[in-house]
Amino acid sequence: MVLLKNWHLKSQLSKAKSVQTNVFALLLTAMNIISCGRADHRHPSDNRALSISEGSSSPTNCTNCEGGLSKSDFEEVIWDVWGLFYKIVEKLGDTDLNIQRNWESNELQAEAEKMSGNWDIRLGGGFPRRPDMTKDAYTLIVCHELGHLMGGFPFAQSPWAEQKYAKEDQAGTPSRNPLWTSNEGQSDYFAAQICAKKMWSHQKAVNAKMRDNIPPSAKAKCDATFKELDEQNLCYRILLASKDLIDVFVNIWREDRPDLYSEVPKPGLFSSVSFDRIDDSQIEKTLMDYPSFQCRLDTLIAGALCQVSWDESIIPGHHDNITRNNREAELQSATQACSEYGGQKQGSRPRCWFKPSL
Repeated sequence: MVLLKNWHLKSQLSKAKSVQTNVFALLLTAMNIISCGRADHRHPSDNRALSISEGSSSPTNCTNCEGGLSKSDFEEVIWDVWGLFYKIVEKLGDTDLNIQRNWESNELQAEAEKMSGNWDIRLGGGFPRRPDMTKDAYTLIVCHELGHLMGGFPFAQSPWAEQKYAKEDQAGTPSRNPLWTSNEGQSDYFAAQICAKKMWSHQKAVNAKMRDNIPPSAKAKCDATFKELDEQNLCYRILLASKDLIDVFVNIWREDRPDLYSEVPKPGLFSSVSFDRIDDSQIEKTLMDYPSFQCRLDTLIAGALCQVSWDESIIPGHHDNITRNNREAELQSATQACSEYGGQKQGSRPRCWFKPSL
């Protein structure tokens, strides 16, 4: 069985104090988490029986929260995402979308894998049970993991897979590695641009309630892009969920790695994120690891603002189980995302992690 994990989560542990720190890798280090709880390995459809209830506590630092998910909320999010995308995955990759969920685990676990014959997502109970986690924010976590599988170019390749295929590459043949997953920035972008919109676009009454909670600066971003009320409300919801999610990551970092605060050269990486600023750094090469927290928020916002429609019949750069980071893949990606090349700068992937070559 051929297996790909997000191998960079482990490979980046030695870079814990770099600006482009891998957030989940540091969480693994700080909390001594061992990944891959494999309990409950089955399709959600095997036993779809839900009892929906409210969260149990309320955080004080998020913009739209009831706080902490119940087990039924956790299951509902997972099943709803799976239900919307499993048939698409079957057509795209001739494979199954499996979700391994383990509510009882305390692990801050959210992982995506591509295996021969299966695309897997593994989710532990640590994230959803946090008191500062909201249901919408957790939906973005699941959408992010789905983005690793479906988001397309740019792809991040694992060191393990690189080693496996080194012999073929050195011989001058194209890499036949079918196991690359979309990188972190692209997975965030997919979560907001595609997954969240598909999840929530029909929930108009819920979306409308966000109009009372959206901060003015965030509201202005949505209103400048969308003129229809329903589209604005959906945009508000995605932006609020995005801010709540990144605030959770900031909180986790504060709890586990306070020793790094004074060593961060880029404002907002650990201290806070805001709708009122952006990470205006410009990288020289597309970043395969996690960017700054502010950059991640900017990416989610960009995805929410992008109005390019999604063609669910393709994964940009993925053909016949072969994935490539080449010009053809980027051209295909430009038809699925906002880009200056495609004439839609608004909502394009931020330069704080993405370096276009077109």
